[in-house]
Amino acid sequence: MFPIYAAFFLSTVNLTSIKILLPEIMVDLGIGMNWLTWLVNAYSLPLAALIPVAGRMGDIYGPRKLFQIGVLGLGLGSFLCGTAISVSWLIIGRITQAVGAALLAPNSLEKLLYHYSSTGSGYRFHCQESGNARGKTRQ
Repeated sequence: MFPIYAAFFLSTVNLTSIKILLPEIMVDLGIGMNWLTWLVNAYSLPLAALIPVAGRMGDIYGPRKLFQIGVLGLGLGSFLCGTAISVSWLIIGRITQAVGAALLAPNSLEKLLYHYSSTGSGYRFHCQESGNARGKTRQ
């Protein structure tokens, strides 16, 4: 169960982690404030748009398969962001991360609900959600 928790945590951390690095990105890539706005939105817009679609796809194709594809997409996007030499490359990496996170987020929750509902233990799921909420509020 730890990989599911870790992947879901990484998908939410990616939403806010770039905000810490914006001043360095601005200096290193020599970009203006309008590009910094796109860097933040390049993750949040596709994520918000694709989460409902990915949840439905998980119902059709199975949450495990989409979770694995999502982890792969999140990893590939992180690699692209880490090796970015231009702002457009970085934005493509952020979009790739968002697509991967959108695939894994609803499907990881579905796997957790299925696992803990069969064991009768909703407490662990509640702890995971409260930990996720705590992680989002600390910026």
